[in-house]
Amino acid sequence: MLEVWYDFMVEDDRTQRASVSVEGIENGDWVTVTGELKSNTGTAPSTTFWASSIEKIIGKNEVANVNDIEIMLLESFPVQVHVVAKGEHSDSCTEVDKITTRREGDTFFVTITTFRSSDAICAQVITPFEEVIALDAVGLKAGVYIVDVNGVRDTFELQIDNTLEK
Repeated sequence: MLEVWYDFMVEDDRTQRASVSVEGIENGDWVTVTGELKSNTGTAPSTTFWASSIEKIIGKNEVANVNDIEIMLLESFPVQVHVVAKGEHSDSCTEVDKITTRREGDTFFVTITTFRSSDAICAQVITPFEEVIALDAVGLKAGVYIVDVNGVRDTFELQIDNTLEK
């Protein structure tokens, strides 16, 4: 299963060109691709994948239902910061798809998204999940920081600057 992103294609000789789109498939769609690696010249090892078929996987992406987070400051220097996010999926087929993090000022925003194939046959049972996410805390100044995971917030405090002295 691959996620499609149309930006550019890189040829065997490392030249870049606009990619050719596939009718009915857009950026962010999930696809299965069959084909083979082969070179345009037939002499060099290939870095080009020639697709013989592309099939769109119909599914549903959503923001994960996070119930609780716990922030862990690991005993190291510089301090490592991990956040443990706990939540529930609404059925047995939904799974965590992507975890993205970004920092704006003193707030870390973590987004956990899920994926469920629309043709999956699933038990309608609450299915717990837990994810451990490392935050990039190296270089942070001493102070209080906020962590927001899908709207659930908590804080942590660094007593000293989290930088290695040179």
